[in-house]
Amino acid sequence: MNTFLQWLHLPPPGHETAFHFDLATAFIAALALVFSIWTWRHQTRLSIESMRIERDNDLIAWINYVIDTIVEAEFLFRNWRPTVNQVEFAAKRDTSLAKIAGAIDKGRLFFPEFRLDLVAPDAEPVSRGHGEAMLDHLVKVYDLVNQPVPDEAAMAKLRKDLMLKKRDFVRYAQDEVKPERRRQFVERERKRATQER
Repeated sequence: MNTFLQWLHLPPPGHETAFHFDLATAFIAALALVFSIWTWRHQTRLSIESMRIERDNDLIAWINYVIDTIVEAEFLFRNWRPTVNQVEFAAKRDTSLAKIAGAIDKGRLFFPEFRLDLVAPDAEPVSRGHGEAMLDHLVKVYDLVNQPVPDEAAMAKLRKDLMLKKRDFVRYAQDEVKPERRRQFVERERKRATQER
């Protein structure tokens, strides 16, 4: 330090000057620490939100598949008439049931435990959120589609019940994905990117 000061043609530091250097160094280190902590927290928040959005994107793809499957069953029931070929109807219904059963099993990737699970674990499942209710509604949809259809009045009731179950499923899906939270995150990041320019 003395050599550097002599090179600048400055007198050697006294007791007070050394104290000032130490104080400035400590202040700069404190600022660096605060900035480092702020950056770490911001990056962590972004990383968590990115993982959440990635999971939500996968979940939305599954939800879209489920809605398409339910609508397919809905149209199968809508086209039913007492004069329809029952063998052909039963084959189409079995195809719908297979798709719904597959959707339930794919839903286990997101929600491993739910109340109406036929293959229940040894312990009572702990509800972790709305997702379990989504799968419960999907099981109820399966049960509706699997019911025998004796007459036109029973089919009209089945159609209505199926539509209501689809609405319940979509409502729980919206709660799970939280579109408002996603929109707020995108808005926040857009504003931040605009400010940085």
